[in-house]
Amino acid sequence: MKNEKKIWTRRDVLKTGAGVAAASSTPMFFMKDAWAEDSIGNFPVKGGTVKFGFNVPQTGAYADEGADELRGYYLAVEHLNNGGGMLETLKPSQLKG
Repeated sequence: MKNEKKIWTRRDVLKTGAGVAAASSTPMFFMKDAWAEDSIGNFPVKGGTVKFGFNVPQTGAYADEGADELRGYYLAVEHLNNGGGMLETLKPSQLKG
């Protein structure tokens, strides 16, 4: 009985790689419509309330910077709530051309 090892050719490697790629992407192709929510994107808001979540450092070496960021986020939310929205307030005032 001979102990012969198969020599992998370039074609064998490419076929195997294509098969593995196809097999690993197949579950995602069939499961993409199974999620209950829409994917993340720039979709219109449904309802009258929008919830924001801010992830800032609140402990450790960067706690001071995190507190400043959080105050800035609160100020931005207050500005959006009182100013009538983001699109009306962000107009280029200095740009001409």
